[in-house]
Amino acid sequence: MTAPTSAPDGDGNHTFDWYGTKDDGSIVIRNQMAIAVYLNPRGAVVIRQQGEWDRDDDMFVVVEPANLRTLVGELIELCKYLEEK
Repeated sequence: MTAPTSAPDGDGNHTFDWYGTKDDGSIVIRNQMAIAVYLNPRGAVVIRQQGEWDRDDDMFVVVEPANLRTLVGELIELCKYLEEK
């Protein structure tokens, strides 16, 4: 774990640069919009991602059950690839 590098400002508050270019390793998870997975009324799998603060709409991916195993298999292969890097 990296020691925090934020320091109190003149008012005694700790400042933190969330968006700076200097990455000291203290930010462990960057922004991630929430993701929901559920079945729609027709039985298809819906992957829904929360919209950004400046958007009114969420993003959707609808997968028919017959294609779900293929999608999950590819996601698992991608995870394996990323773990090897």
